Amino acid sequence: MAGQDKSFFVTVQGEPVRLDVVEVTDSGAQFRVGEHIRAVRGELKPGQALQELTIDGYPVRFRIDHRGGQLTLTRRGKQVSTRALTALEHDLYALMPVKQAADTSNLILSPMPGKVIAVYVEAGQAVKAGEALCVLEAMKMENVLYAERDGTVAKLDIAAGQTVDADQLLIEFERPEAGA
Repeated sequence: MAGQDKSFFVTVQGEPVRLDVVEVTDSGAQFRVGEHIRAVRGELKPGQALQELTIDGYPVRFRIDHRGGQLTLTRRGKQVSTRALTALEHDLYALMPVKQAADTSNLILSPMPGKVIAVYVEAGQAVKAGEALCVLEAMKMENVLYAERDGTVAKLDIAAGQTVDADQLLIEFERPEAGA
């Protein structure tokens, strides 16, 4: 392992856990997790559905799935998803800002690509929850989009006959006053 990282971080129940490689041999490895040293014997077999390793002398069977940098381990009906990071990656990852989900609570987005058949509202109009806003034709079916709550239409970005893409902005509502 000369020149390779010997410390890694894995996520266990949402918490990063440091894992130090103590020794690697042809038949297994030893890892330090906290103050404990764990002996792992066996060999992972890529492409095989069920894996078996011996950890501290006990056989352990599990499924492992590797997609998009995530490892998903399944054992006895429990699933754990984790990502193994080198110590440097862990330190850099900790500096990354948490991505905030966009607030789309005042927007009506197209749920699918289609054609706008009818628009029942106009800018400045007050609407009540459950009121029909527009009709979108997709896959030879007409889909009526309804207001989720009371509000006032701030802006229309559609017109009857217009073709729209999935997630395209259709209608924007005024944001409610703070504390209202």
